[in-house]
Amino acid sequence: MKKIIILFIALISATSLFAQSSKKPVTIKIYVAGICGMCETQIEKALDTKGVVAADYDLESNIATITYKPKKISEDQLHNAINEMGYDTDKSKASDEQYSRVHDCCKYREQEKH
Repeated sequence: MKKIIILFIALISATSLFAQSSKKPVTIKIYVAGICGMCETQIEKALDTKGVVAADYDLESNIATITYKPKKISEDQLHNAINEMGYDTDKSKASDEQYSRVHDCCKYREQEKH
């Protein structure tokens, strides 16, 4: 009987901890291909969506720092949102159709940073 009570308490504690941790925002860093200020604006615009608390793209390092609520949006959805704007990430590549949407000066697959 003691073992059952201990297991029950452990299960409740674990469930409570999981519920609390999933409510808190998570911060991640992901690589996003971009070469200019307009790219930076577009990438940050893609991340201006429900569930994202804050997003900042550093053009020099090509790193987007994103704080988001996992209950509202997933990491995969963040990558997809960036791809939709035409930009590649470290986990997913924009389709040719999506890439064709970026401005001519932002064709990062064909040009160097400027």
